[in-house]
Parts: sequence; C-alpha cells; structure tokens
Amino acid sequence: MSHTQHPILKSISILTLYLIYMFDIAAIVVVLVLFSALLIDPNSQMIAPSTSIHTRNIYLGFLYAAYPATQFLGAPILGELSDRLGRKIIINVSTLGTVAAFFLTASSILYLNLPLLFLSRLAGGFFAGNASLAQASVSNIVSKQNRSRAMALFAVAGGLSWIIGPFLGTILSNSKIVPWFGLDTPFWFLGFIFLLCWGLFMVSYQNINIKKERERLSIVQCFKNLSTIFHERIIIVPFAASLISMLGWMVVQDFFSPFLMEKFSFNTQKVGYAFAYMSVWWLIGGLFSMFIFKFKRPSTFITITTVLAAIFVLIYAIDPSPSFIFWAVAVANICFATSYSAFTALFSHLLPETMQGKLYGSWMGGFALVSAVAPAFGGWISFLGIGVPFTFGCIVILLSAGVYQAWYRKNALKLKTLKV
Repeated sequence: MSHTQHPILKSISILTLYLIYMFDIAAIVVVLVLFSALLIDPNSQMIAPSTSIHTRNIYLGFLYAAYPATQFLGAPILGELSDRLGRKIIINVSTLGTVAAFFLTASSILYLNLPLLFLSRLAGGFFAGNASLAQASVSNIVSKQNRSRAMALFAVAGGLSWIIGPFLGTILSNSKIVPWFGLDTPFWFLGFIFLLCWGLFMVSYQNINIKKERERLSIVQCFKNLSTIFHERIIIVPFAASLISMLGWMVVQDFFSPFLMEKFSFNTQKVGYAFAYMSVWWLIGGLFSMFIFKFKRPSTFITITTVLAAIFVLIYAIDPSPSFIFWAVAVANICFATSYSAFTALFSHLLPETMQGKLYGSWMGGFALVSAVAPAFGGWISFLGIGVPFTFGCIVILLSAGVYQAWYRKNALKLKTLKV
C-alpha cells in the first residue's frame, strides 16, 4: 500500500501511536499501584470502615476483572470497525473514550463513588482496544522491510510503561510532594495525556483501509467477521500458541508479588522495585529484538526464546536464593519479550494490511480473556503452594513452544519466502 503522507507528519503519527500504546499499558500499572490503597486500606473512605477484608478483596477483584472483561469485548469490535471505516475515525473515537474514562475514574475517586468507579473501569476497558489499533496502524504505515523492527518496538514501549507506571502512580498521588496531589491526580494526568495524543493524531494521521462496501453494521456481525482472519489457516496455530504462552506468563506475573512477600518478606515498596527491575529487563529484551530482527527472521527465534523463558521461570519455584532468582527474572524477561516481539512481527506479515485491525483486535481480546482467567486460576492452584503457579506457568509456556515448533517445521519454507 502506498502512502504519500508528509515525512514529518508520518513521524508524528507513528510516535503518537506508540504513546497511545505505552500509556494504555502504564494506566494498568497505575491501577495496580493505587487501587489497593483505595479499597484495602481501612482508612480509605471509598467504602465503609466496617467492611471486612474479605469483602474488600472481592471488590478489588471485581474492579481488576472489569477492565479486561470489557476489553475482551471492545478490542475485537474496534478492530473490525477500523478495518471497515478506517483507522483514523475509530482511533479518534476510542482515544476520546479513553479520556472520558480516565476523567470518570478521577471523579469517582474524588467524590468517593464506588459504583461510578466500576463504571469508569468498564468504559476504560472497552476503549483500551486503541492499543491494538495502534499496533495495526503502525503495521500499515511502515514499510514491509521495517515492519518487524517497528512491531518489536511495541515491546520496548511496553517495558517503558511498566517502569513509568509505578512512579506515575506513587509520585502524582503523594500529597507530600504537592499538597493537592491525591489518588485521583494520576487519572486526571492520564486523561490529559490521551487528550494530547488525540490532538496530535487528528492533525498528523492519514486515513487508510476504508472499505468501499457499506453493509449494515452490527455488533454480532463484528464478532463473526473476526473469524475471517482464521480463513488464512497459516495464522491459526501461531495465534493460539502466542495466547497459550501469554496465559502461562500472566500466571507467573500475577503471583510474583505474593511469592516475594511470602518467601522473602518483601514489603510493598520492595515489591514495587522488583517490578521496576523486571520491566528494565523486558525493555532490554525489546531493544534486543529490534536489533536482531535487522539480521534474522523473527519466526526463527520464537521456539528457543519461549523455552528459555519457561526454564528460567521454573527457577522461581525451585531456588530459595533471592539473588539467583533475580538473575532468573532478568533472563526470563529478556527471552519472553523477544518471543512476544517475534510473534507480533510474525502476525504483521501473515495477513494482508486490510485485516490487521481484526488481527490485533482479536489478539488483544484474547489477551484480555487470558488476563481475566490467569489470576483466578492461579489463585486456586496457589493453595497447593506459592511456587505451584510458577511450575504451572512453566508447563504452559513450554506447551506453547511445542505447538509453535510443530507449526514452524511445516511452514518453514513459506516463512523463509515471506522473509519473516
């Protein structure tokens, strides 16, 4: 597809798309940092002081689940609509929806309104589909030879998000730094950031992928149309393998915090530092992917990096030494970030540009479902021991590597032809 967009405007639009993706992820981290203080702290006025800790945890669980639940619905719908109506109009709408959701979250915290907070999380999850639209749009804009590195850069953006998010939440909510800072402030900030992104995107992005046909639009049809990505049979197995690997990884991520607290008596601050440390290595993995994909095809890296990630995840469960575990964390995050980047790059080459919105929308919907299932299942098996979720995560990640490798051996020649 040929694009005649001015180079400066093209650069601004690409940067804006990465910013949208990055702050979508950072917002998730901000929620993880702040919502516990909002609901679990007995001094919080969001819910009655007499509310039991068990009930507070239930509320917190539902708040966490609300976002991925509507993201599961929203990401595929927005992806389908962007393929039909064009990226620009749908990203504009979803970004403004994200602005409204963050302002609603901030207002609900400011006025101590729990039902409104739930509503804001439901709205925020639905419009979070703009993260997958950002990926699809970048895939369309960049040249085919630069596409693998451009998609790997999303892993870098994700790593930065997990580094920025904790500091964004803790600094902007600390009234000791600025008297009017509070738990609502980070969400006002995020709302204005997305409003800025909306303005930049409006003036810089050239619309593409508008279909000529104007068949009647329906939500049910949006979901039915998503199945068309699987008409290209080559995408089915790697798509499934990537989500299987993500299920294992999310179980590991969700239980890393209680593992550190139980095994090594980490407090909240130390856990925060541990996640920041983890994110640095994920960032390095993304940068490594960008470099190595200049010379090597992404499809050749997935099996080995996924297997290595699984092996080093298992060390979490079997080694009692915190120093060795943190080396394992470094290797596991570098390897899994490379695997994630390679999957993303692979997808961008396997389907035509007109289906990229459906593709990344479907993947983001699947990721949202995985994000909702992983903590629930991990919580159930953690009764067997705090290390059990890591063993389970290792097995699931290894399973995904086996599934992918079997597919790769059958399709190696075609992938070599596609140079991916």
